[in-house]
Amino acid sequence: MSISSDKYQDKSVRDIIENVLGRIDPDGIWRAIRFMRHAGTYTTDVESGSYTYILDLHTRRSCYTATSETQTWAFGCDHAVEWNRYESGSVSVHRHPGRLRKSSFRTAMFELQFLFMRDEFDVSVVDTADNIRLAVRPRHPSADDLTKSECVVVIDPNTWLVTELINPGSIDEEVLFMSDWRDCGGWWYPFVSRSEYRSGSEMQSSIEVLEVVPSIDDDEFAHPPTIPGYASFETPCSIPVTMPHNHMHVPVILGGVERDFILDTGAARSLVAREIAEQLDGIMHGEVMSEGMGGLHSMRIVELPELRFGTAVYRNCSVSCTDLTSIRYGLPTVDGIIGQDILRDFVVTIDVAKNVVTLSELPRESPPIDDNAIRLDENACPVEVNGVMGLATIDTGAFLPTLHTWFAREALASDVASAPAGMANFGIGPRGSATADVVCREIRLGIHSLTNVPARASVAESGPMSRRERLGNIGGMIWSRFRMTLDLANECMWLEPNESFDEPFDYHPTGVRLGLKDSVAVVMGLVPESCAVLGGLEVG
Repeated sequence: MSISSDKYQDKSVRDIIENVLGRIDPDGIWRAIRFMRHAGTYTTDVESGSYTYILDLHTRRSCYTATSETQTWAFGCDHAVEWNRYESGSVSVHRHPGRLRKSSFRTAMFELQFLFMRDEFDVSVVDTADNIRLAVRPRHPSADDLTKSECVVVIDPNTWLVTELINPGSIDEEVLFMSDWRDCGGWWYPFVSRSEYRSGSEMQSSIEVLEVVPSIDDDEFAHPPTIPGYASFETPCSIPVTMPHNHMHVPVILGGVERDFILDTGAARSLVAREIAEQLDGIMHGEVMSEGMGGLHSMRIVELPELRFGTAVYRNCSVSCTDLTSIRYGLPTVDGIIGQDILRDFVVTIDVAKNVVTLSELPRESPPIDDNAIRLDENACPVEVNGVMGLATIDTGAFLPTLHTWFAREALASDVASAPAGMANFGIGPRGSATADVVCREIRLGIHSLTNVPARASVAESGPMSRRERLGNIGGMIWSRFRMTLDLANECMWLEPNESFDEPFDYHPTGVRLGLKDSVAVVMGLVPESCAVLGGLEVG
């Protein structure tokens, strides 16, 4: 039986995703697709410049940058792609391997707004004995659009697995990119990505899955094999860690010279200061946009000949490269950041009380999940703040816990309303989010409870600290009170309180609480008998 329904004609793509596909078992599709964590970077090389589209499927954030000989443009995720700026061009596709998360499968699998760069479609659902086909086509096609074929998602009604995602048709220019993920242990799907460019019209892209596997065991899929990126590693190894300025500092060797890096579990990519990369004659590649607590920021990708982290040696490794001025306030020696891309290669144990970080090999099999284990979602862990649960980023690159605006209003409504606005949270980037200084009655991590915890609560209405995907960041002030073992590849964490666990929290080591008044930083509060008071500072 074939059914073509008109009731979807006036629905947006996001409505279609939620309403039409809501009856499909997301776990089944998730297990079937399992081909990426991030969509990656799409770059178009043209005669007069370059165009880059970046889409992070996990955070559902996207941005565009375009550069020509005379001008640079930037577009938000709701803007149309201005392909008509160029007379001709071709499209190349690069994908970063990883896992498609349950929480983002609808956005990732059916991101039709990305496929067509607009959301005006005619949609029909055809339900047969053999399969279910979701067909989408432009609602108001131009003359050029008439040759475009519909995008079709084919689903097996028996297993609820996606068997095909296709977009065939006659296209003017076609670029095929095929990856078999040879370096990834065969865990991700091989696929072909087709992209179309027409002068004066939109780009049209599709993904065609080349291999479909039956549903697999949840435990097997929950812990995929990880191929470490290092060239050599002697395990286990111990690395000294210090925390002199509210950041965890570790040594990294670049070009035979020991450099001062920050250990930052909240950073997706490791990075190096631009001047260091230039000293090492690193090979500069394309530019990417990154967003963190410091706002949206442009970074270059640089290929370094060698990086040594403990006994782990990385050769011809790609890291981000940028100006580190925004995180060097009082930290003039910081040369870079060790992020998740490197930390994911190990089981990492951090014990600031003993000034040691230990790197061990990843387990060949999934680690046993005992009562002390905390299951992660990417680099986020479940946290309870004042009785309200949520996911928080494990962020050793920050110090105080920082709560997103929406969560602060739910868990700390009265405190935030009465607290003065604080200085922006500084991170990589030009600016941060305005925050209020608050005290959390209780923060629970697994079986462990911390009380009267100083924190920052975002009061921003937009930007990275206003989003609802997570409740916020848990910084190094908390993690330094544990012997923390992280297995990011298998998404597990173990916490064991160390000797500093029961020490009272010091609001700020300097004793100063700064705030904003008429766009000017002023002293809003002082800790009694602190060095700030002894130094003669006064409120106001």
